[in-house]
Amino acid sequence: TGPFQAVSNVVLRGSGQITTGTGGTLTSTGGSVQVSTTGGLVTLGNNVLANDSIVISLTGAYSGGGTLTATNGTVTISGGTSVAPSGAIRAPGNISLSGSTAISNSTAPITSTAGAVSVVSTGTTVSMSSTISASTSVTLRANTELTTSAAITSSTSRVSITSSTTSVRLDASVAGTDVEVTPKTTYQGSGSITASAGTVRITGGTSIAPTGPIRASGDITLSGSAALTNTGASLTTTTGSISLTSTASTVTISAALSAPVDVSLTAHTELVTSAAVTATTGTVTVTSTTTSINLGGATSGTFVEVRPKTTYIGAGALTASAGTVRITGGSSIDPTGAIRATSNVVLRGTGKITTGSSATINSSGGSVEVNTSGGLVTLGANVVAN
Repeated sequence: TGPFQAVSNVVLRGSGQITTGTGGTLTSTGGSVQVSTTGGLVTLGNNVLANDSIVISLTGAYSGGGTLTATNGTVTISGGTSVAPSGAIRAPGNISLSGSTAISNSTAPITSTAGAVSVVSTGTTVSMSSTISASTSVTLRANTELTTSAAITSSTSRVSITSSTTSVRLDASVAGTDVEVTPKTTYQGSGSITASAGTVRITGGTSIAPTGPIRASGDITLSGSAALTNTGASLTTTTGSISLTSTASTVTISAALSAPVDVSLTAHTELVTSAAVTATTGTVTVTSTTTSINLGGATSGTFVEVRPKTTYIGAGALTASAGTVRITGGSSIDPTGAIRATSNVVLRGTGKITTGSSATINSSGGSVEVNTSGGLVTLGANVVAN
């Protein structure tokens, strides 16, 4: 319950619980602090300061309101069950927290000024409600649910976030050079995701439902086996492509997608947009492998390719700035928005083809083809071809 101070190492080692009281500071001015038990919990009630590293190894739970500061080294908490620091953790080197049950940092910001941060629960949850900041990589991995409600930042490297068996929810900003999110089941989150020098990938789960904006310098990839939505979550890449895929369900786009290269949207069943989809210098490809497509938002690229399996409808304008617009493969094609291309416009299906009164078709440098193998054609607006 009283302070320990040494010019070299401070070592607390036992076979049961180790606790320090509110007056029990541990200070090593020239070495490391080691706290180790082979048979119990560790609770540190006051600050720990080491010139080099801080190592805490245990078999039970870790908790502590004291700060952990390694002036020139690393901080490691490992071997136990739950890990729940409530005092700040800071080091220039790597910081590692690992345990077999829940890991949280309710009031404990974790900061590595020149290294990496790793937080791993091998058995249950990871819940980060104070900030995590690292110079190099940040790795968060839970066996079950992983949640964040405070900013996660890597200034020069990758952020990797994984749930091995269930869900990931990110309700605060995540930023790194690259960001990789891998849920086993659902992904959702209101936090923004930013990759300053690379890609953003959210892959491997069932449903994917971001509500915070996603921005990358490289490619943005979202894929899952269930419904994919982006309510309120615009997706923007400054140098790459965007790919959104549901392998077994719907894709619903209600916030803008913008890429300088390609945009690819693929749904197993219905695919719907109500916001703009833009590929500035590339191709927009929109596919439903089993059912319908409804493009309610404007869609533009150098080429635009739309591939429904059954019906196509859409009030959104389709614009190909340097190539063709093609809507092919459906049983019925019923656009109500204008279609414009610098090259050809092709509407081809197996059933009826109708255009609404606002669905003008204009090919400024090519031909217009309207072709059905099994139905009527009704054109409700003007058709102009070069």
